[in-house]
Amino acid sequence: GAKPDWETFMAEKLQAVGGDINTDGMGLSAEDLTMITENVDIIINCAASINFTERVDIIMNTNTKGPMRILDLASKCKKPITYIHMSTAYVGSWNPSGTKVLEELPKVNIDPEVLLEQLKTMTPEEITKKTPEWIGTHQNTYTFSKALGETMLERHRGKTAVGIVRPSIIVNAFSDPEPGWIENLSGASAVALFSNLGRCPVVEGQLHTTLDLIPVDFVTNATIAAAWDVTELHKEKTDGTSGFRIYHSTSSCLNPVTPLDCSNGMTRFQRKFPSRKAMFRPTMRIVGSYPVFKVVLFSKLFEWGWKAVAKRKYPFKKIMTQLVKAYYTTSLLRGFFLYFASNEWFYDASNVVKMDAKLMDVDKKVFPVNPQRFDWGPYWEEMNAGLLQFVLKEDILERRAKFNAQKKYKEEVMAKRKLEGNTAKA
Repeated sequence: GAKPDWETFMAEKLQAVGGDINTDGMGLSAEDLTMITENVDIIINCAASINFTERVDIIMNTNTKGPMRILDLASKCKKPITYIHMSTAYVGSWNPSGTKVLEELPKVNIDPEVLLEQLKTMTPEEITKKTPEWIGTHQNTYTFSKALGETMLERHRGKTAVGIVRPSIIVNAFSDPEPGWIENLSGASAVALFSNLGRCPVVEGQLHTTLDLIPVDFVTNATIAAAWDVTELHKEKTDGTSGFRIYHSTSSCLNPVTPLDCSNGMTRFQRKFPSRKAMFRPTMRIVGSYPVFKVVLFSKLFEWGWKAVAKRKYPFKKIMTQLVKAYYTTSLLRGFFLYFASNEWFYDASNVVKMDAKLMDVDKKVFPVNPQRFDWGPYWEEMNAGLLQFVLKEDILERRAKFNAQKKYKEEVMAKRKLEGNTAKA
């Protein structure tokens, strides 16, 4: 029979309940609590605050105490629970750039429970002053709070099997639900989007550092597979402890990519399919220093400006407004991209590789988890096409089909001419 539409299908599979990870008891009604504790046997926690500059006490309530509230819920469930917690690979960013990060608990400067007690009696000003001492070499309060959350989960997991999935920078889907699919913008995808819109012509970073990117469907697959893997690990335990394992859903050790690869891939796409919503011709360049970044940015803005004025397609005021937006957007995105494009960590993904080896062949096709299984080359076009299709709502599928048809026609004509030339010589 005909397949049901997406919303109908999901409505049959899912039951939404209201809750709040920031409050004790998570705001669950008595009815919902009973339903969950009597029926659930796998919990996947993706809730988090991703505000990199949030004050320590506020972000710890979500990223450190929040996972513990879910662990408390798991302890009330009647069935044996496997709890999968979504963290971030950058809890390992306390390591110096260029080092290998293992799938083990991160280092923290202070015990999380000691810190939580201290925070109860401190003023916001005192917290802000002490924050650099607490986070140490962690990148920001976000990665610090996630590291503390991991520490607490491992310490207090009790009889609950716990798996921690650490993705790196998540980008558009490789294949599922379809190539290039994306719903929320962040990180590298945001840089790519604004580049396609002609509002980010240059970013600062080191061309040949390893930039750890992972398609969102590989993260989803690893999370689902980890629930099975940790459950199997838990069954094998004979020492009275529960199963616990960390998984790096990352590419740096298995299928590395560089900022230069990203830039070249985006440039190839933009030359063929510039966004129709871009006032200026999209381009992307990566430079290695701030002075060069400023020179290239202002040069490109000047070039865009005089070309737009010469064409007389847009009012002068609109052109200037778009140039100002491009300047501020590029400056803002530089702040994000610089850290990740100037530093590199090599995330050991041994547990993901071992998990992949244990999957049946049919499961490897349905739930690919090992990034060694895909090629970055064709991916860049799918990623950028996905941004135009799913975010900008452009007719990119029709444009690509037309482009490919024209390319095929030209190839056939050239082949025919070559054949006729060879025949004439004979």
